Amino acid sequence: MNIQKSQSETGLTPPWIARLAGGGQSPASSGAESDTEGSSTESEWSHSRRILTTPTAVQQRITELDQQRAELKLELSSGFKPALLEGELQVEEECLRKHIAQLQTLQETSKQKQMQTQTIIQQEREQLEQERLRVEELKKRWAENKEKLHTCPEIEREQLKVQLQQCVCVYIMCVAVQLDVFTVVYQKLDALLADELRATLLQLENNMDQSLANSLFPVYLSLQVIHKDKAFLQKRGKTLQLTSFHEDFREALPYWLNKAFSTTSERVEKAVQVDQLQPLQTGSVPIKHSSSAVDLAACLQPICQLWEQLGWPDSEEGFMLMVKLTEDICKIASTYCRLLKARVKELSDKSDPGIAINMLCVVVNNLEHLRSVLNRLPQQLNWAGLRERTRNVIGETQFQNTLHSQLQHTQAVLNREIRSAVDTLGKKMHTDIEKFVRSMATRHRLPSRSTEDAVHPLMRYLEEELQFMNENLVQENFNSLLMPLWTNSVKVLHQISQQEDSTVVYFHRLQFTLQCLEQCFHAEGNGLPRETLHTEEYKVLQNHLLLNSMSCQQLMEKFFERKVWEQKVCHGEKYGAVTLIISYHRSDGKLHVEVLNAVNLIPLDSNGSSDPFVQLSLEPKHVFPQAEPRTTKIINRDLNPLFEESFEFAVTLEQCQSPGACLVVTVLDHDTLRTDDFEGEAFLSLKAVPGVAGGGAPDPTPAQIRLPLLHPKPNSETTLKLLEARRGEREAQAFVKLRRQRERQSQETCKKQE
Repeated sequence: MNIQKSQSETGLTPPWIARLAGGGQSPASSGAESDTEGSSTESEWSHSRRILTTPTAVQQRITELDQQRAELKLELSSGFKPALLEGELQVEEECLRKHIAQLQTLQETSKQKQMQTQTIIQQEREQLEQERLRVEELKKRWAENKEKLHTCPEIEREQLKVQLQQCVCVYIMCVAVQLDVFTVVYQKLDALLADELRATLLQLENNMDQSLANSLFPVYLSLQVIHKDKAFLQKRGKTLQLTSFHEDFREALPYWLNKAFSTTSERVEKAVQVDQLQPLQTGSVPIKHSSSAVDLAACLQPICQLWEQLGWPDSEEGFMLMVKLTEDICKIASTYCRLLKARVKELSDKSDPGIAINMLCVVVNNLEHLRSVLNRLPQQLNWAGLRERTRNVIGETQFQNTLHSQLQHTQAVLNREIRSAVDTLGKKMHTDIEKFVRSMATRHRLPSRSTEDAVHPLMRYLEEELQFMNENLVQENFNSLLMPLWTNSVKVLHQISQQEDSTVVYFHRLQFTLQCLEQCFHAEGNGLPRETLHTEEYKVLQNHLLLNSMSCQQLMEKFFERKVWEQKVCHGEKYGAVTLIISYHRSDGKLHVEVLNAVNLIPLDSNGSSDPFVQLSLEPKHVFPQAEPRTTKIINRDLNPLFEESFEFAVTLEQCQSPGACLVVTVLDHDTLRTDDFEGEAFLSLKAVPGVAGGGAPDPTPAQIRLPLLHPKPNSETTLKLLEARRGEREAQAFVKLRRQRERQSQETCKKQE
């Protein structure tokens, strides 16, 4: 308090205390309060602009604040409260930030307005320039017209004035008396023309020829134009005499159609005669058809235009006219095919084989172009519109059978010609592919060449030929060429795969060749789809090559997989059944099998009974070499024996999960003096046994399984035939011997012999 008193007495009161005590406000604090209250009056904005309008003013304001900060620190050291000092600083800094933001906003607004002004000025300049050019053009035209006017003869100017005066008089009369001059004049003209037409045609009756008909065609078109002007009549109560004028030209109509047909045929013939069968354009955007294909489309266009020019009013006669035009177009298309074949034969005889193939490719493309022209014909002739006009007089069946049948017949002929040409292109490739395949598969070359080296010439040939065909044929025809080539290649591979005494290496080579051919014809999606390539012939060949390229052990695995599948799909117990309880314990690595019983066995002894016993074996032998077969006790004279015997096989989990791994259950009838008779057999896949399948417990709950007994059908297993053909394999021959013995004992064999 003493310090404050001394300061007030000496007149050294700080400025900020004076403002607080006296209620005065600085510009910055005033601006802060204005922002808080949300006021935006013009005086406050102008005050802000005066304070902070330039960077220099801002810098000065910052300097003042620094000075005030220094004064505040001095006052703080004299004992003033820090809260008041910090509050004053925050208010001043907040005001400064707001004023800086306002300054930036004003600068951005000024820049935007300046840019908008420049844009408006530029647009006005462009408009002025356009107006100037338009004025210059008008001046130029005025000068030209003025010069022409001065150069016109005086008589023409007088005539023009008279015509203008007459037009003015007519207009005034029409407006004054409400007279429809057009209707009066048109009706009078209609009557005069009708009388003149009938009188003239009456004189020409029964004298019609091609020359006269050609002269009448422009007359028909002129009358048609005049008759269409009836749409401008104000009153249509009176029937016009030219309404049915087309009937007077019926006699000339056939001559007009004949003229169009003969003219088009001559033009098409000339177009083919001068065609050198070379593509119109090569390069990045090639045009693969020749000039005659373009000329043909242009020659057919006048026939389509004739239909539009005639505009025949009668719907039924119009339908017959459309039938005739369609028939003519189809005839011209067929003629073009015939002429094109003769032309390519003529040019090919004088050229080497390479150029001849190029020409044949162009011919195929020309025919494909013609097919696209015919496909657009219904739209060009507006068949849909004609169908609507004739709906009440022509039935749907008649319309389809007449017009569409004509077009479809011609398209079928065209398709045959295209296929014939494509087949001609493919014949040489068929022969070459067969030659390469047979050369590649020759057995005496197997030791000296690897599979890849042997297939390389065939693949190189196909790549070159298919690339050439792709460059010279349109996509549709190229695809139609690929399919016959693919079918022929599969056929050739299938033929040479039937050779006897073929080795596994031989079939490996054929299998690799088939894979390469598939990749070549598929071409990473640019060729034939894989669904199209995988025909029935391909699937049969693929399975045949796959089996023949397997080792003996793989074939045995395949055999048992097939038997397991037959066991699953077997329904009924024709030869009885056997019941087992089975599980695999991972803890001790053992397969536990309990043979419970067998039921409904067939009697094989003369006394009408059997002495059955069960033999258990793990197959294939190469997977379970240490697993010896196990046999139950013999139950005498019982067709439903109860065994209840348990067995264990020490096998690993990997062995049980091997391909084809299964438990073979064989039921036999014991004979003392002869070989045991065969009651039946069953196959159980070890992959389905509890403890093997999935990731179950080490010692799962055993499963009780009832297996119907099966009898093998003789000569039904392809794998056995393949194993039998490998006479140098002892393991294979022993396996085949056992299976053939089972087939001889099979009841299926006995029934077949009966």
